[in-house]
Amino acid sequence: MTSGGGRQGGFTLIELVIAMSLLAAMAAILTGGLSLSLRSWEAGKERMEEHHDLTEGFLMLEGQVRMARTAFWLNEKNERTPVFSGKPEEIVFAAGYPRLVPLGEAEGWYLQKIAFNPERSSIVYAESWFQPAMEPEKVRWTKTEIGKGRIKSLHLEYLVQVEPGKFAWTTSIADEKRADPARLPKSVRITAETEAEKDGFAWPPMEVEITEGATTARQENKP
Repeated sequence: MTSGGGRQGGFTLIELVIAMSLLAAMAAILTGGLSLSLRSWEAGKERMEEHHDLTEGFLMLEGQVRMARTAFWLNEKNERTPVFSGKPEEIVFAAGYPRLVPLGEAEGWYLQKIAFNPERSSIVYAESWFQPAMEPEKVRWTKTEIGKGRIKSLHLEYLVQVEPGKFAWTTSIADEKRADPARLPKSVRITAETEAEKDGFAWPPMEVEITEGATTARQENKP
């Protein structure tokens, strides 16, 4: 059977070879594009998970600092020392709700600690049961890490009252000479520098208002 121009119907061998070559090339392009898309998606997913984990960790720290409460250590002479301790890379305080240790049946305080671990490039969050008569150096902490391998530095600042109606930022509560050393700061500023992000993302400083400290400041400065 012939076509109108005298050519036999169907494809010639050369046309079949060309068509098959084109199909193979298209399949290779599609496969390569799909593989690249999958790799990009996986990389994007990993980045999202990393950001998500850090975000959850920072939000947890923010929530715990916000709940800091006034509490005291008691020594053998019944002398009181404030639990709240603020340093440039470490903060210790008491709060009423734990995140790691079991919640006790009786009401009470729980020790909380946030500190930078340069050896593991992480932020350590730790908790413990609190008893005023216990020795601070012998506290047994339950710990977890935030941002392991990704935290370059942690910088903590504290907004304290230096005189009636006047507040200033300091990097160490221990160095502050205040009339009331037991008084909690009004706010804590947490600045965590992470390893360079491929997308240029930088974590902004978090200024956390301590509920008890801020409430006291507002009450004292009412007109």
